[in-house]
Amino acid sequence: MLIIGMPILVLEWLIDRRGQKQPIHTMEDIAVSEGYLKSWCYRFFLILIFYSVIGG
Repeated sequence: MLIIGMPILVLEWLIDRRGQKQPIHTMEDIAVSEGYLKSWCYRFFLILIFYSVIGG
């Protein structure tokens, strides 16, 4: 559980710290600033939720 859970937890901390918002809004801002479509952030968010459930 530490192998999967800790990296996801640290990733969520970094996302929250960078954006100072909720994770989904921060990922939208990052996706737009990096030149990706907003749909990528929703896909990433779903993957993040999936691994959070598996890791938890």
